[in-house]
Amino acid sequence: MFRQTRDLLYFEFTMIVISVCGRACNQVADILAAYGASLDAAASDIFMDHAPEFVIPLVSGDKPGANV
Repeated sequence: MFRQTRDLLYFEFTMIVISVCGRACNQVADILAAYGASLDAAASDIFMDHAPEFVIPLVSGDKPGANV
């Protein structure tokens, strides 16, 4: 999968920049990924109207000026 992705990036784009961000820098994405990974293979969950309750404190902490 990594080779296919690398080849796609190499052959389809003239310039690419790949950045890595540690888990501590992107806690919302990390917790959402962990939540999705914990679901059964046939299960799904959609949040249409609002963020799920378990990420709201993390989103609030990402606001500019929030105490870390």
